[in-house]
Amino acid sequence: MEDLKQCAVCQSKSLAVFDKTGHIKICKECGYKFTSPRIATTKEISDMDQKYEREFIKGFDPARAEHLYLRRVGLVRKYLSRGAILDVGAGPGTFLYFLKAAGNYQLHGTEVSQACVACAKNGLGVLLDQGILEAIRYPDASFDGVVLLHVFEHLPDPVVTLREIARILKPGGFVFIAVPNDSLLGRKGYLRYALQKFVGMRKKLMYPDYVKEGNWHLSHFTPSVLRKTLEVAGFSVKEATVDDAWGDIVKPWHKRGRLTLALLMNKIFGCILYDAQFFVGQKI
Repeated sequence: MEDLKQCAVCQSKSLAVFDKTGHIKICKECGYKFTSPRIATTKEISDMDQKYEREFIKGFDPARAEHLYLRRVGLVRKYLSRGAILDVGAGPGTFLYFLKAAGNYQLHGTEVSQACVACAKNGLGVLLDQGILEAIRYPDASFDGVVLLHVFEHLPDPVVTLREIARILKPGGFVFIAVPNDSLLGRKGYLRYALQKFVGMRKKLMYPDYVKEGNWHLSHFTPSVLRKTLEVAGFSVKEATVDDAWGDIVKPWHKRGRLTLALLMNKIFGCILYDAQFFVGQKI
């Protein structure tokens, strides 16, 4: 087990236990929350590969995710209408598949799962480089944009990864990040669970029991902490909006209404009152 003693974002050693059962620590200085102690990343990659092959790829259907991915494609096209795009942790290549039809892009992707790399190639005709981004070592200034869709929270050191992304981006290049929203007003049920835990009706908060269930999420970002993480790594934030992380599922009316309301509140007030968030950063 790896037990971190220092904040990855601000380097402070002033840490506190935020959720004991979930193995969640919080930095007292910047508010960054992370999973610690935790198992080695190499073991997580092995477990993830097996889970992808067992539960996800066998029933893979890109058409079910079209609504979700086309909105994300639109956010990328807002800042880049052409150029070289790298999708980090591309899974079976779904985002690149939809981006390919949307513009004049040179498409690249990375993926640690061998099963996903094979699925991308055989199912969608998308070629991915297998491995961890930092180990692949792309040349400096290779890409106009780098995309991480619900991947960033799985990475062991977010600032190290962002600095590697800054290295491989061209001057003025963009990074597009979608992650869960770990804020009090963002995650559905967070406030209710917090009150239940406070009065003793609930043993844990929003996080899995690490010993019994595990947790592949190594970082837990609020919008303010994600913004700070980008700025520390040399990016300016150009947009912070809602990410419809479950866009592939047909929603009942009340869930569609919640998403619509969250998008409206974001447009008017700039807040993110939804389960997931989408940030656009530009290399300074």
